[in-house]
Amino acid sequence: MRLIVGSQVKAARLEKGMTQKQLAVLLNTTQSRVAQIESNTYEKYSMTTLAKLSVVLDLKLSIDIVPKREKMTHLMHLETSAATSVYVLVGNLRV
Repeated sequence: MRLIVGSQVKAARLEKGMTQKQLAVLLNTTQSRVAQIESNTYEKYSMTTLAKLSVVLDLKLSIDIVPKREKMTHLMHLETSAATSVYVLVGNLRV
């Protein structure tokens, strides 16, 4: 199942009652960049952008890229800035 990040960002922005311009100001970017991020054809999200979006829109950021048979063994913590953190699940492949 493919989740459409752009639709999720747009829905969260609208739920907060924000315009694209208002979100752009909070992200320190342009309105056209927010429109691009909200596009369901855009696929080049950076970890930094996703972390900023999660903080500004008060969302939980969860990224899972694992084979179906992978057993999770521990959590890796990546600092993205003083204000945000990203946690990545790391595991050993079990066949």
